[in-house]
Amino acid sequence: MKNNQLFPIRELGSITGVNVSTLRAWERRYGLLKPARTPKGHRLYTKEDVDIVERIKQLINDGHGFTSIKKIIQSASNASLLEDTKNIWQAPIHDIKTAVSDYSYARVDSVFNEISSLYPIEIVSEKFIRPLLEYYRQNDLLIAESGFFNKWLQVRFSSRFHHDNCLSHNAKKIIFSGPPEHETELMLVSNMIISQGYQAMFFGSLLPLNNIASVVEKSAAKALFIMPNQHLIEQLDDFSQSIKSLNIPVFLFGETIATVGAINEDSQKVQSSLENFTVVDRIIRSTLEPLGVKFLGNNSAVAVNIFRQQMRHQYHE
Repeated sequence: MKNNQLFPIRELGSITGVNVSTLRAWERRYGLLKPARTPKGHRLYTKEDVDIVERIKQLINDGHGFTSIKKIIQSASNASLLEDTKNIWQAPIHDIKTAVSDYSYARVDSVFNEISSLYPIEIVSEKFIRPLLEYYRQNDLLIAESGFFNKWLQVRFSSRFHHDNCLSHNAKKIIFSGPPEHETELMLVSNMIISQGYQAMFFGSLLPLNNIASVVEKSAAKALFIMPNQHLIEQLDDFSQSIKSLNIPVFLFGETIATVGAINEDSQKVQSSLENFTVVDRIIRSTLEPLGVKFLGNNSAVAVNIFRQQMRHQYHE
C-alpha cells in the first residue's frame, strides 16, 4: 500500500478489522479520524489512517478510554500520556450482569449496542463477552442467569449472521463446524470473522467426515473452520483423509487435545497425563500440518488475525 493511496471506508475496515459503523463513530463522536472526501461526500483514507486505527486498537487493549485516546492521538509526540487507564470494561460488565439478573433483554441489548458501536468486535469479544461467559460458567449459583445470557448471545449472533449473509451475496463463504457443547464459543469467533466481510455457513454440530467434501463443493466455500472435540481427534486418520482433497484453507480453533486423556484428579497421574498431552498434540500436528491445516490456538483475537492473514495470502485479497 502506497502512503498517498486513497481508498474507501470499507477497505479501511477490511484492512484493520474494525467495523465500518465503528470507524464512523470514532470520527463523529471523537474526531479520531479526519478522512478526505470525494465531491459526493464519500470518505477516503490513507496509509496514515490505517496506522491511526491500529494505534487506537492498541490503546483500547491497554485500557485507555476515548478521552485519553484522543489526547494521545492528537499529541505531537507518540508518548502515552499518563492518564488513568482504569478498566474501561468494569462499568458495562456490571451493567450487563445487573440486566441479566433482572432477565431484561432490552437492557442487555442496550448495553451491548453501546459497546459494540464504539469498539472493534474482536476487542468486545475478548474484553467484554468472554469474561462474562467465564463468570457465568464458573458460578454454579447462577445457572438461570447463565442460561439466559448464553441464549441471548446465541440469538444475537444468529440475527447478525442472517443480516450480514443477506447483505453479502458475493462474499467468500466460510463453513463453521463444531460440537454443540462449544456452540457459543464457535459463534463468538465466527461473528468476529464475518465482520471482516465473509459469509458464514454455521453448522450446529460437527460435519460428518464423509460429508465434508460434498458440502464444500456444493456451497463453493472458501475455507473450513472447525472447533474439534475428542470424537474428531479419535478419528484423526479419517479426518485427514476427508480434507486431503480440499483445495481450501482448513483451520482448527481451540485446544485440540483438551478433551483427550483429561488429567486425572489423582495427583500421581498428573505428570504422566501432561506427557500424554504433549505426545497427542505432536501426533495431531504431524498428521495435519503436512496437509496445510492451520492451528489457531484458543485465543479468538489471535485466531482471527491468523485467519485473515491466511485468507489474504490464499486468495490475494
